[in-house]
Amino acid sequence: ASDASGAPTASASDLLQNGIDAQALNTKFASISPSDPCNDGDTACITGQAAKCSGGTWQLTLCKNPTFLSCFALPLLSGVGTQLKCTTKTTAEDTINNSGAQGGIFGDGS
Repeated sequence: ASDASGAPTASASDLLQNGIDAQALNTKFASISPSDPCNDGDTACITGQAAKCSGGTWQLTLCKNPTFLSCFALPLLSGVGTQLKCTTKTTAEDTINNSGAQGGIFGDGS
């Protein structure tokens, strides 16, 4: 499927799965500490910061405006999968809710 601009869009079932996957990632990320071991190349959102594993340790990067923005896993709206993005909590909740997934950022209503 594609929209009027010709960009591919996710099917409703793909979008829902993307939302559920994003919730699962956000839940997983909430339990990761910056000092936890990791596999090179892994990415995550840790303590609201974007994180990439290098040399077996997490390298954290603050979002551009950490007062208002935090790192979240969000569903892709085109195609299958998720993305990590610095955004507001409200935008993250709205994006996940718009995918059809229930329960907000973590899938538990919080």
